[in-house]
Amino acid sequence: MRHLCFKSSIFIFVFNFLYGFNLGFYYDYKVPEEFNLYDLVVVQNDIKKVRKNYIAYVSIGEQYKPIKKWLLGKNKNWNSFVLDLRKREYQDYLLKKMKNLNKFQGFFFDTLDSYQLVLPKNKWRSYEDAEVEFIKRVKKLYPDKKIILNRGFEIIDRVKNDIFAVVAEGMFYGFNGKKFVEVPKEGREWLIAKLNHIKSLGIKVVVIDYFDGKDFKKAKEIVKKIENLGFIPYVTNPELNILGVTDFDIVKRKILIINTSKYNLMDSDSHRLLQMPLEYMGYVADIKTPKEALKIKNVRELYSGVIIVSERSIKERGFENWLKRVIKNGNRVIFLEDFGIADVSFLGVKTYDNQASIFDVVKVVKKDKSVIGFETSIPRQLPRILTYSDGGLLVIKNSKNQLFTPIAITKWGGYALSPFVFNDFGGDVKWVINPFLFFKRALHLKEFPKPDYTTENGMRVFFSHLDGDGSVSRAEFNPSKIACEVIKDEILKKYNLPFGISFIEAEIMPYGVYPKFAKRVMKCAKETYSLKNVEPASHTFSHPFFWKKDSKLEGEILPPKYNLPVKNYKFSIFREIVGSCKNLSKLSPKDKPVRLIFWSGDCNPPVKALKIAYENGILNMNGGDTTIRKNHNFISNIAPAGIKKGDYYQVYDGEQDEFIYTDGFTKNFWGYKNVVQTFKLTDKPRRFKPIDVYFHFYIGTKIGSLNSLKYVLNWCLKEDIIPFKVSDYIKKVLDYYGAVIAKKGDYWIVKTNKNLRTLKVPQSFGYPDLRKSKGVIGWYDYNSDRYLSLDGSGNYKIRFIHKIQGCRIIQSNGRVVSTHPFHLKSLLQNVKLRTNCKIRTKDKFIKKNGRLIFNKSEVRFSFE
Repeated sequence: MRHLCFKSSIFIFVFNFLYGFNLGFYYDYKVPEEFNLYDLVVVQNDIKKVRKNYIAYVSIGEQYKPIKKWLLGKNKNWNSFVLDLRKREYQDYLLKKMKNLNKFQGFFFDTLDSYQLVLPKNKWRSYEDAEVEFIKRVKKLYPDKKIILNRGFEIIDRVKNDIFAVVAEGMFYGFNGKKFVEVPKEGREWLIAKLNHIKSLGIKVVVIDYFDGKDFKKAKEIVKKIENLGFIPYVTNPELNILGVTDFDIVKRKILIINTSKYNLMDSDSHRLLQMPLEYMGYVADIKTPKEALKIKNVRELYSGVIIVSERSIKERGFENWLKRVIKNGNRVIFLEDFGIADVSFLGVKTYDNQASIFDVVKVVKKDKSVIGFETSIPRQLPRILTYSDGGLLVIKNSKNQLFTPIAITKWGGYALSPFVFNDFGGDVKWVINPFLFFKRALHLKEFPKPDYTTENGMRVFFSHLDGDGSVSRAEFNPSKIACEVIKDEILKKYNLPFGISFIEAEIMPYGVYPKFAKRVMKCAKETYSLKNVEPASHTFSHPFFWKKDSKLEGEILPPKYNLPVKNYKFSIFREIVGSCKNLSKLSPKDKPVRLIFWSGDCNPPVKALKIAYENGILNMNGGDTTIRKNHNFISNIAPAGIKKGDYYQVYDGEQDEFIYTDGFTKNFWGYKNVVQTFKLTDKPRRFKPIDVYFHFYIGTKIGSLNSLKYVLNWCLKEDIIPFKVSDYIKKVLDYYGAVIAKKGDYWIVKTNKNLRTLKVPQSFGYPDLRKSKGVIGWYDYNSDRYLSLDGSGNYKIRFIHKIQGCRIIQSNGRVVSTHPFHLKSLLQNVKLRTNCKIRTKDKFIKKNGRLIFNKSEVRFSFE
């Protein structure tokens, strides 16, 4: 039997708390976010981006090239060649290849048994000696790297101090390349004895078995058998291209949204209307075209559901057959607006002509009020083609006694047909259905601890950023000053809050569009960037107005309608992003280089622009247009956290800037006060957003607009906020998209990077068991949710109970920087606390009215 010598793209997960260790395998180029859950991941060694938990795959005994001077024979099953590790030159060849793998945490050595295919048994010992020699050479060269072996039982005792783990396949079922093979009792007992010996040496053991990829109940039974033997179980299909079955369950946070819009992604209903409700529910929208969706083979393993948004008919060849397979495999599907396909009979849906006039009076036979009538009432005009199916949440009868079910929950998912999904009234899109409840019921979505970027330590996240437009404009109320000086003196110096401040390079430099002002505004920029509460950013070089149009004109001198008219400048995306950050950094302190780009114009950069930013370590933000107000109080006016383009995320701002609230800064110059309405409506009855005070330099040119900004900032200071730099918020959002969650027994396991430090659960979940949970330091109840505060370790284990116990942080507007082990007593001056956290601060603190006050920073503790 072939022993775990994988030659194709594979997807393996292993997780076992008995060892406190988890291991994954993935041999394709784009490693899914789910692998953030695992301590170590074996990947192919030519992967481009190396994460901190990667192990490099190295084939020891075989190569695909028949290098004659080391050739021993051929493995016909895999069409590869067995080479002679006894040759010192071949060992040197392997070591040379491994020099490029320094960023990896270690090496996974495969094909250790291949020599047995081609050498006579009396020569096996000499080859095993060479393997021992090679492993010890590697360990000497890389003493801190972890070495994992695929079997290699013959040499384990000789390298036991050099290796970290051993992987073996075929405990109960194997695959010989053609069919499933049940392992004979004798073979199983032999393997168990070998693995027990390895485990006795203190080496971690992973066992892989195979199944057909369909009978998951049987796979779970195999998992239990392997686990009962004391080994780390993993059961997968022969192709190893599914999320395998093990002793825990991964929360599939991704929802596949199939987008048929003729508009660009940013303007599609899929992104503009669906993504935000799904993100509030803790899910990640993966938006694909029908053509892209056809390439996804493992929909069941990767997604919690599929939503098809049919703004127009789907004409992609093969789509209907793909959809039938998806439903047959158990995925739940939602159709919105239309079915998008001609034949819906396989869905159990009937269609027929409306025999009544579309203007006739209709009767509502059934209406589920919990789902229907969310922001607007149902329309009374019926379409010319009527639809009927079982499970109707809304059933309407026309004057000819024909029944119409425009909204239904079915055995395969559900549907909501236009115009019974949402309606557009004068630019405001209003939901007819409650998307939160409808999506949950139709897709059978379950509750889980949801990563949250709006809150930390029970306080609402606050940040502020400024786009560099108008830095040289004159202040009308004080012509002796320009706008950037007004903002610096009246806002940045007077409000002890963090601000991300950007400049447009071509606006402030002598080679730009205002050379006469250059010296003065450069001085102001330098002073602004040097302020302690300012994080420097770029608003590009020439302020492109239409990014996607501009990108097609790369290398050309653009007309004024595309960007600022910089003399002789040929447009370059690289120059706009990297060049502007580099040149603006010359005005910033050396310890604060410009590593932020705030997108300009239509804020719709192409994939190329995002790729350039990511590859050069530049964080990005802007776009989204969250403008919900009292007279536009509909959730369609709340943007999601960001948008994925290709492999990269564009992070959106929190709320919109003063340009929107002042009709393009043409009237009502005090209008930015109304952003407070937006802050309130994105906080209750659901907290959708953090607070982002977003403005331009030109807000400082008029006394009314400047005072409106002060009004907004003063309002923010009265709220329960925790201030962050813009870069911190961007990292929180990226952590949201990358967070991975699993359930094992009574425990939830959450892994993310260290920037996102809040999980949100319904209050019905109960309270975190602080004695048995890991990484939870408190919680705060707000609206109907319970916000769990985390210690920032990035590795959390949470168990819920129905009684409050222990001491916890309720709220803190300072970040926790260190934590004690569970249940230790901590002394803060003469205040005795029984708590699992310690807060370090340079500020002195006093006890006042039962609270601890750190100068102006307040920390609230609970003593239940």
